[in-house]
Amino acid sequence: MEVPKEKIGQIIGPGGTIIREIIERSGAEIEVKDSRIVFHSKDKEATEKAYQMVSLIVNGPCEGRTYIGRVKRLLPFGAIVEIAPGVDGMVHISQLDHKRVKRVEEIVKIGDEVAVKVIGFDDEGRPLLSRKALLKK
Repeated sequence: MEVPKEKIGQIIGPGGTIIREIIERSGAEIEVKDSRIVFHSKDKEATEKAYQMVSLIVNGPCEGRTYIGRVKRLLPFGAIVEIAPGVDGMVHISQLDHKRVKRVEEIVKIGDEVAVKVIGFDDEGRPLLSRKALLKK
């Protein structure tokens, strides 16, 4: 995979934290050579998962796409969900469920894996996420 040189640092992360997390979560080995990322794994699914995570870091999330993320933080007004290592978005409390949610903890807890859809971006370009958009009414 060809990657712009200025994005390599984002993929590696401080002290290699991001790339180690991608390797751990995907099960694939990753090699960085100049502006190329090479994925190694006997398991095609692991390679694809690593590729998707790196692609998300390089290109950013796409509006309308669905991602599986991990709840990182709970706030009185919503949850911060990491959709790829180093890529976080906000699920507002109103976007957690179709019914009224009084407390975020009623629906999600820190560490939960949750399917979310990108429904837009805030003024700083961070993804706005919805769990509700993926639920049946």
